[in-house]
Amino acid sequence: MKQIIRSSLTFVAACMFSACSVTIEEQELIDLVLNYEKGIIAGVEIGDSEESIKAGHNSGWEIKTGGVNDNFDYQYRKQWDERENGLYVGFKLDAEGKVYDIDLRLCSKGSGNVLTARKFMFAVFEKFNGRTEFVPTSDNSWKYKNSMGDLIGVSCTNWGIESSKEPDEKVDIKIRKSNHALVD
Repeated sequence: MKQIIRSSLTFVAACMFSACSVTIEEQELIDLVLNYEKGIIAGVEIGDSEESIKAGHNSGWEIKTGGVNDNFDYQYRKQWDERENGLYVGFKLDAEGKVYDIDLRLCSKGSGNVLTARKFMFAVFEKFNGRTEFVPTSDNSWKYKNSMGDLIGVSCTNWGIESSKEPDEKVDIKIRKSNHALVD
């Protein structure tokens, strides 16, 4: 009887684990973040209006308004599960209601998702290195002038956490108007 109960519990735990694991698709990330006619990230450019953030997002995003303790005024969110796999793009607005800061974070857990995050990072580098208006300032940062003539800085970082459990990878992309740091 104990063996049957133990086997049943193991089976239930395995089912719960497999039901909780998710797969982040590389093409979905690229479509959500990079495949737009305009804008630098998710169709948004530094200097865009608050209205363009609300109206211009891809249908794959949930849009959230920032609160007092949040580090954004608006955020596009895509969560593949409750806690560990998500994509977040936060926008900060200046006093005129224009975007001056874009902060993207991709959180991925599990070996397949970590590999997808790394491939996504390469796609981002490829996008920025392939555009002539982007001038490299280091191995992982660029500067450029947007369509409004503002000097913009872009910085990309990623880091992985290898543990005895599942690997964990984070990708951060920070884009700022020059008078708001990041660019000289």
